[in-house]
Amino acid sequence: MNDIRDAHGSDVMLRKIRRVVNVDWTEAVKSMDFAFQPIVNISTGYCVGYEALLRGYERAGFGSISEVFDTALEQGSLVRLNLMLIDSVMAKFKQSECHKRTKLFVNFDNRMLFSFEQVLEGIEASLDKHELHKHDLCVEISEKYEICPMDGARRLFSRIKSAGFKIALDDFGTGFSGMQLLYNSEPNYIKIDRFFISGINHDEKKKVFVSNLINLVHTLGAHVIAEGVETKEEFYLCKDLGCDLIQGFLVQSPSGIILDMQRHYPHIEALSKKDKRTALPDNRLVFSMLEEVAPVRLMGDKPTLARACLPEIFDTFRSNKDISFIPVVNDDYEPVGIIREKNIKDFVYNFYGMALLQKKGVNINSLISRCPVAELSSSAERILEIFSLEKEAEGLLITNNGKYIGVLGARSILRVIYEKNLQVARDQNPLTKLPGNVQVSAFMSRVAESHGATYMLVYFDFDNFKPFNDAYGFKKGDEAILLFGGLLKEIAGNDVFAGHIGGDDFFTAIRIRGDKCHTAIETVKTLVNKFSAEAISLYAAEDIANDFFTAQDREGNTRRFPLLTVSAGALVLPQERNRHNVDDISCILAELKKQAKHSADKVVVASLSANCNGIPASGPLRASSVTAFCDICLKV
Repeated sequence: MNDIRDAHGSDVMLRKIRRVVNVDWTEAVKSMDFAFQPIVNISTGYCVGYEALLRGYERAGFGSISEVFDTALEQGSLVRLNLMLIDSVMAKFKQSECHKRTKLFVNFDNRMLFSFEQVLEGIEASLDKHELHKHDLCVEISEKYEICPMDGARRLFSRIKSAGFKIALDDFGTGFSGMQLLYNSEPNYIKIDRFFISGINHDEKKKVFVSNLINLVHTLGAHVIAEGVETKEEFYLCKDLGCDLIQGFLVQSPSGIILDMQRHYPHIEALSKKDKRTALPDNRLVFSMLEEVAPVRLMGDKPTLARACLPEIFDTFRSNKDISFIPVVNDDYEPVGIIREKNIKDFVYNFYGMALLQKKGVNINSLISRCPVAELSSSAERILEIFSLEKEAEGLLITNNGKYIGVLGARSILRVIYEKNLQVARDQNPLTKLPGNVQVSAFMSRVAESHGATYMLVYFDFDNFKPFNDAYGFKKGDEAILLFGGLLKEIAGNDVFAGHIGGDDFFTAIRIRGDKCHTAIETVKTLVNKFSAEAISLYAAEDIANDFFTAQDREGNTRRFPLLTVSAGALVLPQERNRHNVDDISCILAELKKQAKHSADKVVVASLSANCNGIPASGPLRASSVTAFCDICLKV
């Protein structure tokens, strides 16, 4: 115990907190209870498990959960207390119908790690007593207390997994040995602490941290659980970043009532379906490329049952020369990893190979390697990213709602990306090669339905383009379109999306960071002015000298028209805003563009906020009529 220190650096044994003397732990446990909080798939709302949370400790005379376990540690009863609590929570969990297809997540005081054999014996007894399986239990390891030495801990984690339990790292990023613990424990789940999730929709540093962590975890073949998700904005940001599962008040608050436990949370699925940002879904494309490689299914918890899979593994490799690995799943069809042909080929193609392995008593778990996993709902880009982060990856295991459905090999991944690029190419405007209507609509949906960043959406439309086309011909008209398309390409990049809606209509979205709203406005004004200046070269010298050209109007009357210009209606979507649909925003942009055509500088800007990043509530940048229009249309 001398190797365990608390996260604040003080010796646990010397902490000066209230202690309950001579605790009757049997009676104390009887007075305590458990609440359950669901952990659900972020895309489907289906529950994968419930975290058990201790309640009623006040009735036993304790002021906090930490005090309960610290007191038990002082009195030499930590293991005994935990085993009694685990038995109690299993009994309650078994009362729910949900226990049949979900996991029980239990918090494991890591000060018991070095007594794990004793703990394991007690847990197995409770599992047998309540007729639950080992794979139904997920042990949550917290970073609250430092684990020393880590070499010994690595062997213990391996023992936990070989026993058949799942491992989750709880409150990741808030305690001691973070990355070292991740490396040594090889967890099935990483639970990102609420600190990083709270307000993530408007905190760039949190986004970067969580995004990189998710990529790392997926490369290791584990799943990410976002803890403490409370708002729709946090939900959509977590979904954007690639979180697999969520837990928090948005799903359901912890409840001790068994009837509150559900297998499916429809409101989460509805939120995901409402997310119109997936206007170009890749799941059909990914599904069409799946290789249906039959997995080895580990049935039950006993090593003898696992060894019974060896003949199946040998037969598969011998009869399928093109297969380099076989997926391994548990009896719930959740991915466990892969068995590589190269790791056992000396045995596979040896007449006595199987007998040698069986004689050695090889545990099949020792043959399993980790493999990156991706959900079917993942975008093609996300799948490529997960695959590319693992140098030795031979492919990805694809799941649907956490269940294995097939393999996406390296060649198939390349085909997915190729087909996706073809889709993008087909949508490109044939003249300017800018993204076309489908991609513009998808981008607008993504921005309109999400939070977490400020954007300026801009609708550009040429002025007097039809008479110009009539007077100078379609070739000159195409030159004008190419000219403006080229100007848009010059500013397009990470923070600027540029698209060509069609004809002389263009769209741009500029991400505004910090208080740089006026910088975005100046970018739009510069575009407008630059186009007007460069478009002069398209005219005859006489028209340039006159500063007008002659053409017929829509009624067939010959009249003078100003030289070609472009008008821009811009709408700022602030970081903090209500969710709106694309039709509403398109309606506003059309109105702003109409007003811009009658403005002196051909630019009109409005915001969905009364005071957004420096745009005043009144003044030349924001006409009162536009503000009123926004208020009526979007009920801001």
